[in-house]
Amino acid sequence: ANQRVATMEEQLASERQRMQTDIDRAQKEALDAQSAKEHAELDARDARRDIAVANQRVATMEEQLASERQRMQTDIDRAQKEALDAQSAKEHAELDARDARRDIAVANQRVAT
Repeated sequence: ANQRVATMEEQLASERQRMQTDIDRAQKEALDAQSAKEHAELDARDARRDIAVANQRVATMEEQLASERQRMQTDIDRAQKEALDAQSAKEHAELDARDARRDIAVANQRVAT
């Protein structure tokens, strides 16, 4: 009977050791999983920050692009107005030249008569 009790105590001690090993392994896995979760949360936070920064850069670039487009459109409008003004001035100059030639012809005619 003592031998059976001793054998059962050895088996119980062995089973306790195995169970403790399993518990230790499970606790280590839980700690590793918690650490991985925390790293993933930090990575996600960093990714969200990077996305926010990138979106801000895009918004800034879009604002700069809109401003540049507006400036270029203003330059185009000014150049078109200047071209129209130049065309109008040319036409007036041609009319003035025609009138001057007519006046010269009339004056020459008067001088001739």
